[in-house]
Amino acid sequence: MESVSLLARHFRRELDEFEMQTYVTGLRDQTPERVALACQRALTTMKRMPVLAELRELANQKTENVLSLPYWKREPIEYATSGLMVEIRDIGQQIARDRYGKPYSELSSDELLDCAGEAQRIRLRRLKEKQHAV
Repeated sequence: MESVSLLARHFRRELDEFEMQTYVTGLRDQTPERVALACQRALTTMKRMPVLAELRELANQKTENVLSLPYWKREPIEYATSGLMVEIRDIGQQIARDRYGKPYSELSSDELLDCAGEAQRIRLRRLKEKQHAV
């Protein structure tokens, strides 16, 4: 449940052992890829730490026909790993230092959302550039 832990850290929420066990138990029927995808979706669409029911909805949410979307808007399983959130967080931490002159952990909610959104845009731009280079 590393994805849920990273999500909790992003939303500045400390989950105690009981809360984490609730998430683990409630998501046990989901594949790790689905849980990671739900966490990715929560990171980019929610303003607070999602409750279990919201993560389950995000894990099972239907997307548009993937083939009709440009590749940078697709949500393939290989990109929906916990590494994705680590990468976005690392980019966001750099943005926090450059833009606000303080650590990621000290940002206000608005600043945090700004950094997370910009980090996602930078990551997507890098993916596009990588695809065009191939």
